Amino acid sequence: MLYVPWPFHVKSAYDGGAALTAGMLALNPWRLPLLFVISGVATGTMMAGLSRTALWRKRLLRLMVPLVFGMFVVVVPQVYFELTEAHRYSGSYLALWGQYLRFNQGLGTPVPTWNHLWFVAYLLVYTGLVAAFAPRTAAVDAGPAEPHRAAMVALLLGPWLYLWVLRMALFPVFGSNHALVGNYYNHALYFPLFVFGCALVWRPGLWQVIDRLRWPALLLATLGGAVFIGLSLGWG
Repeated sequence: MLYVPWPFHVKSAYDGGAALTAGMLALNPWRLPLLFVISGVATGTMMAGLSRTALWRKRLLRLMVPLVFGMFVVVVPQVYFELTEAHRYSGSYLALWGQYLRFNQGLGTPVPTWNHLWFVAYLLVYTGLVAAFAPRTAAVDAGPAEPHRAAMVALLLGPWLYLWVLRMALFPVFGSNHALVGNYYNHALYFPLFVFGCALVWRPGLWQVIDRLRWPALLLATLGGAVFIGLSLGWG
């Protein structure tokens, strides 16, 4: 993120070039969506053996404690270098940390902040929603013995169509930010992925469909990724 063209909290004067940018473009569509799917799988698995209250308590401990620690310790150096690089702060790091801990809004940036740890807060909220509203019997459904052709087509093309609609309809209006409130595009993107991860546990028959689709899906992803990278880098 320091060396590619798009904005970040801290940037380097060194240009990583087209190869590094292409690598980031190849990773970006997958890394955070995959994280939400995996977290959904973990949450769905935990629901099979825990009450709603126990699930919420366990996830609160595992997510809230690291988030608070990260906000007040891990991301502070990032805030410091961001402000000093932009020439909005000239004091010492320890002095800035003291003002950060006092919630001094005169620093020129909202504090405290979670910066790149935003997804932890999202996972906490999504876990609460699933724990509150998901049926407790979902984890015992074994799913169909043989995947139907319609289900295979829907699973192969449905996510692509949904993501395309989001990008065309919501992204131009709301954009993408990491605020928990008002971030309509990202919530519409990541919450269904989280629920899909839960569904992989609740509906094990989905795994059969995914297994059947792994090679055509890989081919489509490779071709689509190549087109996306080429257009992004102006290779058209």
